[in-house]
Amino acid sequence: DIIRGFHEHRNCEVLTARQMGKTTTAGAYLLWYAMFNPDKTILIAANVLRQALEIMHRIRTTYELCPDHIRAGVIAYNKSSIEFDNGSRIVAQATTPNTGRGMSISLLYVDEMAFAAPGLLEDMWTSLSPTLSTGGKAIITSTPKTDVDMFAKIWKGANDLTDEYGNPNSENGEGRNGYYAVS
Repeated sequence: DIIRGFHEHRNCEVLTARQMGKTTTAGAYLLWYAMFNPDKTILIAANVLRQALEIMHRIRTTYELCPDHIRAGVIAYNKSSIEFDNGSRIVAQATTPNTGRGMSISLLYVDEMAFAAPGLLEDMWTSLSPTLSTGGKAIITSTPKTDVDMFAKIWKGANDLTDEYGNPNSENGEGRNGYYAVS
């Protein structure tokens, strides 16, 4: 369900308990997306840099375990980014007001969004929204924290399957805010 949500919907939000494999699943999807879709920029934003680098470590490990015949060639390979010979790249950063600023992002992955500092998260979201509004994809995963943080607000909108008049609007399963909810 998680991978289907990532693949079939432009914006996807995943809410699960801890240690359910959401980050590992997302990392595998990001690697596939980069290797098989040329000229894409994928940004991983985590609440702290240590977590973003941990996700990159999982992606690098998965890449190294791929069979040679499907593994894309690599131009640059370090702790915080991987660049492939097809023009795609994966970059990991901590959530700050300037995260992703100046980048043309094809796919944004925000891990543990509910635990990012609220003011920083809103600033980052504001700076990335123009990129996402021009066709970029967004994947958000987290365990819950409160009922009022940004993750919770997006989750509620993703589960609101009505139109502006209150009529059912669930043709594609996306909520009123354009996000598809997976739990």
